[in-house]
Amino acid sequence: MQGDIVVNDDLDLRHRNEELERRLSVAEQMVLALASGQLDSVAAGEGGTPLLLRVAQAKLREREQILRAIFDSALDAMLLCDDRGRSVDANPAACKLFGLAYHSLLGRSIAELAAPGYAPAVEWNAFLAQGSLRGDFPLLRPDGERRELEFSAVANVIPGLHLSVLRDVTERKQADEELRKSQYFLEAAQQVAQVGGWVVPLVDGPPCYWTQETYRIAGVPNGSPVTFQSFLDLVQAG
Repeated sequence: MQGDIVVNDDLDLRHRNEELERRLSVAEQMVLALASGQLDSVAAGEGGTPLLLRVAQAKLREREQILRAIFDSALDAMLLCDDRGRSVDANPAACKLFGLAYHSLLGRSIAELAAPGYAPAVEWNAFLAQGSLRGDFPLLRPDGERRELEFSAVANVIPGLHLSVLRDVTERKQADEELRKSQYFLEAAQQVAQVGGWVVPLVDGPPCYWTQETYRIAGVPNGSPVTFQSFLDLVQAG
């Protein structure tokens, strides 16, 4: 008789554990559904307090805090704009880049921030139609300074709100232009003097670099890849 009682107690405990696991699984699914917006509300428990809803709201607040921290601490400028292209939120990096205080930047449209000659309406309409866009943006700051920006934008991160991430590439573009000028004058000077120039890497390094005049002198088509071994072969043949 005592053995029957023990067996019944074990079965009862097992059933209770299974029921508890089932309830926990259902509760977890409801919290996830609430957090993702699949459910709008839950039945209230004792005292009329919707505990699951409060848990889901707490999780949403945690996520919002994390996203806000990322937004505010990002080194690149970030803007949230409405459907008309007006700024509704900006991170500190954006305020610094655009040269405007936070409240002065809010409400500004893309057209107000662009340098003359830029047609923002065309790109904005294309952006909304495509859902994303990358490109260049000429910024004219309030102090009259022009900066060249690269941007990457995603439409409807929240319905009606669009995120743009912008980076100042003014110095990089200026450096690229100076490099192109230096390269041009080097090639012109070597052509006049009929003197070539080259860079020879280590044996197992990348291909050699030759100027255009070097290719002409060596009788090799301009731009042809030259390895260390083929460089030696040309020298020995010469």
